[in-house]
Amino acid sequence: MNKIDLSELFESLQKTLLSELEVSSSITHPTTHGDDAELNWTNVLKSLPSRYKVNRGFVVDSHGNLSEQIDAIIYDNYYSPLIFNRESTIYVPAESVYAVLEIKPELSKDTLEYAGKKAKSVRDLQRTSMAVRQIDGSYKSRELPTILSGLLTAKSSWSPAFGDSFNGALTTLTDSSRIDLGIALQDGSFNFSQQEDGAFLVNTSPKETALISFFINLTKRLQMLGNAPGIDLDTYFKCY
Repeated sequence: MNKIDLSELFESLQKTLLSELEVSSSITHPTTHGDDAELNWTNVLKSLPSRYKVNRGFVVDSHGNLSEQIDAIIYDNYYSPLIFNRESTIYVPAESVYAVLEIKPELSKDTLEYAGKKAKSVRDLQRTSMAVRQIDGSYKSRELPTILSGLLTAKSSWSPAFGDSFNGALTTLTDSSRIDLGIALQDGSFNFSQQEDGAFLVNTSPKETALISFFINLTKRLQMLGNAPGIDLDTYFKCY
């Protein structure tokens, strides 16, 4: 039986992405630099299962409230009937959002807080949950799932990358601003969770497996969210 080394495939992808991010960091114009880095990361995220869509844009709720602009929104690609486009800007209904990710050159206290602020602007939006038909013929609305948040960077500003300073900056974020997972491509990735007893748990990976660890953790956590809740369309179109 023929075999392939999956770790080598991810290592190759990680080296390619790091090289592309290093090229984009040499671009002097900040807007062009940022757009280039976002494109590189978005291309990696498009390797997620096809049930997920990834785009830059805003998140909106049925009251017309708007989030801050998000670098990478991971949202439902199957069951969401509402994806608004206006002048090349995408507006995703809050119910359809699985995760929001920010893209920055470095992992630091400032960028963690910045990404947390962006995540809060999404989590503070109002979401509906319409009862949908179940396989047994009954109708049931589901509990609103947590919206994940993450931070994608090329390297960490801390040494060590995931030491006490990092843990302190991560664990002091409020619930609505928490960062669930992230990556510093040159240094490793992290996966943050809270246990039933309230204790914080931070798992990190070495730099050699940064990309594969981040991608697997992201995919697993997306799978645990299940399907997006049904949108109560009447709340969006009540103005009509």
